[in-house]
Amino acid sequence: MKTVSPVVIVDNCEEALKFYQEVLGGEVKNLNKNEEGKTNFANLQLDNSLIIITEGGKHSVTYDGNHRINLQIDNEEEIRKVYEAFKEDGNVDSELQRTFFGALAAAVTDKFGVNWNLVYFFAN
Repeated sequence: MKTVSPVVIVDNCEEALKFYQEVLGGEVKNLNKNEEGKTNFANLQLDNSLIIITEGGKHSVTYDGNHRINLQIDNEEEIRKVYEAFKEDGNVDSELQRTFFGALAAAVTDKFGVNWNLVYFFAN
């Protein structure tokens, strides 16, 4: 089964994470800090939902709006199929590629202007 989680891009990840956790509750997962010790990526688990909070930073890509839909996919064949379908009459923001975090991933804006992160995590 597929899961869908919003990605919220903010200027201050730590501040946003604290706010969302105070307001919504939940448990912080996959907290990532940069070399200065500042949080720049975190997942906030809310029951069966997940909000991914990330800091835009000075090297970030600018998207239409401050959100993307993160679609976690079950296998490599399926992510390739979805990637091809979404990029048709759409735009590729980041090519489908292996990542440092153990996944095959891409960023695509589909033909309707919806921004997607596609991710397939390799088995450990």
